[in-house]
Amino acid sequence: MRRLSPTGLVFCLLYVGVIVWCHWLAQDPQLDLKGRMFRRLVPILPPLLALGQLGLMPAFEWLPEVAGYLLMLVPMFWAIYWSGGFLERHIRRSVASRRAAAVHKRGDRGV
Repeated sequence: MRRLSPTGLVFCLLYVGVIVWCHWLAQDPQLDLKGRMFRRLVPILPPLLALGQLGLMPAFEWLPEVAGYLLMLVPMFWAIYWSGGFLERHIRRSVASRRAAAVHKRGDRGV
């Protein structure tokens, strides 16, 4: 069983912070309706643009705003968690290979 990636979880928590911050900024009474809607859509913009390019936007137009937002967040959280886990594994492998190279160079094979 794989263990959870702490880096992926931290990235997801940072993304939750971005979502909360964007929604908080959207509550500004001096903004017009377009500005408020744009600030609410900023966190889900990457999957929204991908859906637009694939021509799948009409499939999401009939959904309520909350349901569409949640459907957009699932792939974003997956991608963010995966990228954090990938970064963590990459760093661990490079550190381990450097340690192994240093041990091999010193000749301390028993350590």
